[in-house]
Amino acid sequence: MRPNGRSTGMHAWVRLLTIAVACSAPAAKDALALMPMPLVDTVWSWHATTAADGSRSSVASPERYTLQLLPDGTARVRADCNRGTAVYRADDVELRFDRVAMTKRGCPAGSRGGEFVADLARIDRYRFEGIDLVAASGHATLRFRPLAR
Repeated sequence: MRPNGRSTGMHAWVRLLTIAVACSAPAAKDALALMPMPLVDTVWSWHATTAADGSRSSVASPERYTLQLLPDGTARVRADCNRGTAVYRADDVELRFDRVAMTKRGCPAGSRGGEFVADLARIDRYRFEGIDLVAASGHATLRFRPLAR
């Protein structure tokens, strides 16, 4: 049976698509690495803050300052040597924390736990930049990255 022009054209498209997919697999893997992690259930580690005046500070031990939003509307917070929870609300751009409750252990000198918790309580919006979660308020912008496990 001789193929008609329509099926020949379809076979050509299928071959072209197969070649394109095979050649783009490394690019797709790289693109996937730049996709944001899910907002909920990811453990986010705090890496930097940019203050309203534009000054920027990095966090020396990001793994000591983490945030995990759970599907039930609660959040787990680690602020250096203290742990706590919060209630949060989120939609496509808004992120707000209410009732942040933390343990009150005395952390070592140089701890930024109090600053971290205070800044979390002020957050009102978020966005993704690559894999980074950027949470902001009128006071400061906090940059988070998924915690490597």
